[in-house]
Amino acid sequence: MKILLIQLRRLGDLLMTTPAIRAIKQVHPQASLWLLCEKGCAPAVANHPGLDKILFREDDSWFGLIKRLRHENFDVLIDFQNTPATARLSFLSGAKKRIGSERRGRSWAYHVAVPSAAERIYSAQDKARLLTPLDIPCPSFMPEYFEAEQEIQEAQRLADRLKLPSKEKLIALSPVSRREYKRFPLDRFAHLCDTLHEQHNVTFLPFFGPGEESFIREMITASKYPDIFHFPYIPLSFGALKPLLSRCSFYLGNDNGIRHMAIIAGLPTATVFGRPDPLNWTPPDSHGHFYVWGKEKMASLSTEAIHRIAEQAFQAAMTSFK
Repeated sequence: MKILLIQLRRLGDLLMTTPAIRAIKQVHPQASLWLLCEKGCAPAVANHPGLDKILFREDDSWFGLIKRLRHENFDVLIDFQNTPATARLSFLSGAKKRIGSERRGRSWAYHVAVPSAAERIYSAQDKARLLTPLDIPCPSFMPEYFEAEQEIQEAQRLADRLKLPSKEKLIALSPVSRREYKRFPLDRFAHLCDTLHEQHNVTFLPFFGPGEESFIREMITASKYPDIFHFPYIPLSFGALKPLLSRCSFYLGNDNGIRHMAIIAGLPTATVFGRPDPLNWTPPDSHGHFYVWGKEKMASLSTEAIHRIAEQAFQAAMTSFK
């Protein structure tokens, strides 16, 4: 059986497909499993042992891509992204069985359109629902990432250069996001870090992406204790995040792709959410993940409320060390 999965964009969304990938390979270990995505998101699944081939959207024109997909003669196509564009692509792919979500104006593109979940659920769980027409169960919705040896070494080199302290004294901090509606004010993150440092004598390892260094500098400038931040350094490759996060006690920050990787690394998390629903981005029945939800008024959240969830995550981390 030859299966094509479609998830074009966003690193976090690609990570959310990994429980479904794992489930397919558990039931059909001999299946040839292909993924179509954009090059910028490929690092999320580049080393995944369950994928046999990754196709890049940018490698062909729209008509060239359709021709390529029809040539490959897929038995099954699963459209995880379910946008109007991916629905059209699915319809034109020539796949013998096309599966997507039941959405207005898109269901026509699929042989099977799976109804939306009746309640708010984790994104990985939502994607795994598309396996039901294939009678493939998904025992766990925990995403996964497979780091390469060079990524582990990259994290080790940085840890050595920054002279990072023991795990119990180091907090992973990510006050960044590409989207303004997902960013809590930097000066209030700085105040929170000052308080945690005074109470627990901890330091912070900032995590950020390319072009986001200015956010970290602004936050450090607002802190009473600039030396408690292990910075500066050049942004890491995506794959080096997991081994570096594993050196920290817990994650503190905004809702972003780094937080997804912190969950995969097994860290407790304290997260400030803006518009997105926390239940869509928090594994079900998992412990150690605490959040506050600002919805459309993220900046109105009190620093005290965020301090409370940070303390909860800190205590969860300390308990795990015993």
